Formats: sequence, structure tokens, C-alpha cells
Amino acid sequence: MGIKRKRNVVALYLFFALTVTFIVLSVKASANASSETVTVSTQDELTKAVNNKNIQKILLATDEKTTITIPANGRASKKVLIIDAPNAEIINKGVFKSITVKNVGTYNEKASGNVIGIKADGVVFKLYKGKTIKKLTVYGKDAKIYAGKASSVNELICAKKTSGIMLNASKGASVNILNKKSAFVTVTGSSKASITINGCPDITETRSVEQYTVDYWRKSIGNDKEILSTKEIKAVNEENRNNGCGIVDLSTDKEYTAENVKAMIEDYSFPSKEYIHDRKITDDEKNAILKNRNLETNDFEVRYGITTENGSIRAFPSDVFLTNEKNLYDYLQETGINYGEPLIVLWESSDKEWYFVQAYDYNGWIRKDSVGLCEKETFDTVVKAFSDGDVWCPKKTGETEFVTEKDGTVKKTLRMGTYITVSGKNLLLPERDSNGNAYFVKADEPADIDGKLMKFTTGNLLDLCEAALGTPYSWGDIDEKGMDCSSTLQSIYRCFGILLPRNSSQQIKTAFEKVSLQEISKKEKYEILAELPTGTVLYMPGHVMLYLGMYEGLPYVIHNTTDSAKDDGGVIIYNSCVLTSLENGVSGNTLFDRTTYAVKIS
Repeated sequence: MGIKRKRNVVALYLFFALTVTFIVLSVKASANASSETVTVSTQDELTKAVNNKNIQKILLATDEKTTITIPANGRASKKVLIIDAPNAEIINKGVFKSITVKNVGTYNEKASGNVIGIKADGVVFKLYKGKTIKKLTVYGKDAKIYAGKASSVNELICAKKTSGIMLNASKGASVNILNKKSAFVTVTGSSKASITINGCPDITETRSVEQYTVDYWRKSIGNDKEILSTKEIKAVNEENRNNGCGIVDLSTDKEYTAENVKAMIEDYSFPSKEYIHDRKITDDEKNAILKNRNLETNDFEVRYGITTENGSIRAFPSDVFLTNEKNLYDYLQETGINYGEPLIVLWESSDKEWYFVQAYDYNGWIRKDSVGLCEKETFDTVVKAFSDGDVWCPKKTGETEFVTEKDGTVKKTLRMGTYITVSGKNLLLPERDSNGNAYFVKADEPADIDGKLMKFTTGNLLDLCEAALGTPYSWGDIDEKGMDCSSTLQSIYRCFGILLPRNSSQQIKTAFEKVSLQEISKKEKYEILAELPTGTVLYMPGHVMLYLGMYEGLPYVIHNTTDSAKDDGGVIIYNSCVLTSLENGVSGNTLFDRTTYAVKIS
């Protein structure tokens, strides 16, 4: 055989070998491509991955604060979906082989038939009306699960060491709980929800029992009598404005000077907390916050304004999250302030980003972009409308849609008890222009919402209690959809036109009859509670509750709380507005034990 022929044979052999190798590698690459995890971070990338039949596993990973919709697609049923989006709101419309939630802001399930695992802490999970989940397994802590009307969770599995699960099941919902040994679960919601519990030795209470429903208390109280008339409410409000309980009469021309405003500002001492989230605050950072109060200046002018969005009143002009080692609460946060509130503007920060203001129930620092400045005449008009009850007031926290004269449809997130000024047949919606001044947009009253102040009756009070149930706990109302214990009560009573102070320590000083529950026997304490009317406010150091009545010798209350239930293995974390007995609480230190005063709102 010649050299040339040998070369041809060798070349042919190498060609076939390379061709076979290429085919094998292509097959392997194709197999790997269909089995490897594809990472996506945007809506478009996710949609393409769901539609791609070759992709079997999708990781949705983003740190952005965004809303992403997972589309419905027949190919999705063969795919595994993993979600790692701590700041995002996820809306799922598809059915997958499995879904794992590693981290998410809020998860909305709008499909039926999924198997879902929640591995993150603090997840808000919403199952929409009429939808069904085959299996929902919770591994993390403090999950809030909402089951919509006529929805169904075939298996809610609370894995070992899971804690703090709150389940709120609406009318007609069906939830089957399969609990492991160490999990703590709190069940709240409608008495008409079907909740079955299997293997749950650590569930302290279930709200399917009649006394844990507002419906029971409606039947038990058995009347709808008027507690206070409109005239009596106005008289009480007037007395509270003058008795030093913490309510300021904004209709009077109080004389403010640079000296007394500086004293108000300096009345806030810097909290003895050392952490900004998970690291210690530096002296330079602390001094910068103190310096931003602008106390060196003597420039002073009293101005007037209206809040043009839900805002926050802060102890100092700073957004710094100052906390302790547990990293739970922002101790610079004083309170949330509702949309549409009149304010006296008294000072401005060095960085020109903050106003120091006086509201009817609080003073402190608010971001300037939450306030529109206005003339004194406009301010007085709003203050008078609030005092006279010429307001529109939502009875539940949520998004409200208004139809305006010029701008079409406007959506606002409003807290229960928000006041919007009424002028004739119109609502006046305050907005802020580019110069920082307030102007009003006229809007129609929403046809589907009764915004008139309610008559103060037991029946209406119970309706508001029911509307408040499930409201997330939020220290100082830093979350515009959340409230703490005292703001929950304040918001309920505002719907009747009753203006309570903001904090529980102030609310106890109002013009209502106060009954001491201290230094008496347990028997005497129960006897006093048994005689108190529904709507009485119960106090303990740092907490406040609304009393409903007695059931089989135990007192029951509505309150917005964090930890208030006992269990042999630990404490159940509610983190929401719930209906409980006063016998809840850490063993040996129940709510009943800690209650010190009762104030009759009557």
C-alpha cells in the first residue's frame, strides 16, 4: 500500500471518529441542556424559559422589588420551579412538577394542582378564591398563609421545627393540616372554613371553635344598642383635647416659638440601641443623625400642610433602621400617619429632606415628599371637617379606587380609619405638586364602599373587629398595611368619630371611666371583667386589647400582637390581629395576669 493511500485511510478513520465523537457530545450536551437549571431574573426571561420545552428546571432569582407573573403553560407541568426573590411579589398562574420557594416577598397562587414547598422565613402566601393546592409544606418560620373563599389545601404539612405559622382561612375554604412533632400553628379565620387537624399535639388553639369567631359574639351579645351618640362623642373628643392625654387641638392658634419647638425636638432622646440591622452604629453615623435636626439655626416659621400619602413619623430626621441584636423593630419609628392628615409644620432638617410636624395625636419628623404645604385657610377647613365628622372613612385597610373629575381612576392604599374631607357631593383627595404644595382632586365616593362614620353600636363595633382580624402586626405602623396594638384600637374607634391618642400609655388617660385591676384576687378580677361591656379597652404595660366578653368563665379579646400564646414547647408567634382568650401567654405570665386597667369606652 502506497504512502498516499495510507494517508487517505487514516484521514477517513479520523473523520469518522470525530463525527461519532461530535454526535455523542451533542447528545450529551442536549441532555444536559434539558436537565440543568436555567437561571432567570426578569419577566421576559421567565416567560421564555416556561415556554421552552427543553428546559426542565427554572431558578427565578432576583433581588429587585418587582412583580413577576408566572404564566400558565401546558409544558410547565414537567418543569421544576425554584423561586429566590426576597423583595418580589410573585403571581403564579401555572401548574409545575414542583415549586420550591427559597425566598419571596409575597407569593400569590392563582393556579390549581401545585405541590409547593416554602423554605424561607416570614413568607406571605396567598391562595386565591376557588383554587386548590395538592400539598403545601412549610419548613421556615413565621409564615402567613391566607386561604381565599372556597379554596382548598389538600395537605398543609408543617415540617419539624417549623414555628409561627398563621393560617387565615376564609368562608368556604378547606384546609387539612398534617403537623409534625415540633411545629407551632395558629389557625384564624371564618367559622365557616373547614379546618381538619391531624397529628398536631402542639396547636394551642384552633379558631374553628365558636368563641374564636366574631359571629359567636354577635349572637352572644344579642343586641345592637347605641353605646354613645354623636353628640356624646363630640363632647368626649373635646374633653380629651383639653385633659393632657396626648390629643392636640389643631383648631386653636397655639403660639409656637423657636425655643419651644427646639424643646419639642430635643424631647426625643436617642434610643439606647446599637445596631443598624446586623452591624453596630458608629459614632459618626449617630452624630450625623443628631446634627440633621438643624438645631443651630434660629430661622423659624409656622407653616401648614396635608399628608399626600401614607407616611411615617420618626423620632429623628433619618431613615436609618436602628435596632437591637434581635433585629426586629426600628426604634426610630414612632408611628405611621394616614393619607390626608392635617399637620402644623414647625421645623426643617439640615438636609432639607424632613419636616418636624405636629399632628392631632403626635409630633415628630416626616419626609417632606409625604407632605403638601397649604394655606392656613385650607388647613382650617380640613381640621374642621375632621372635628365635625364631614369625612369619608374606609372600614378596612386595603386598596381603594376613586373616580376623579380630571384624572380618571386613582388608586390609594388606605388604612382603616383614614379620614378624607368631604365637600358637598365630592371627596377632596390631597396631592402634592412639584413645588411641594398641596392641591385637591375632586373624586366621587366609591359606590361599593360606605364611607360614612358609623353609629357607635355593639354590632358595628363587632363588624370593625372582624374587619381588623388578620391585619399584620407592624411596630409603629411602619408597614402601611400593618398596625400595632394601640393603632389598631385607634383606627377602629376613628370609624365612629372617636379620636383616641396614639400610644397605649396615653389612651389610658382619656376621659372615659377607668377601673383598676391591680392588687385584687384572681376571683375578684374575673368578677369585674364579667361585668364590663363589650368594647372596654384593657391595658397592661406596653399592650392594649379590646374586650369582647366571657365564654365559659374565660374573658376574650381582640388585639394586634406578636407573641401571646403558650405551648409546652414554646411560644406561638401571631404577628397579626387575632381573637384570643386572656389566658393566652407564656406559662405563669398570661395576658390575664398582666392586665392592669380597664377603660370603659362608654
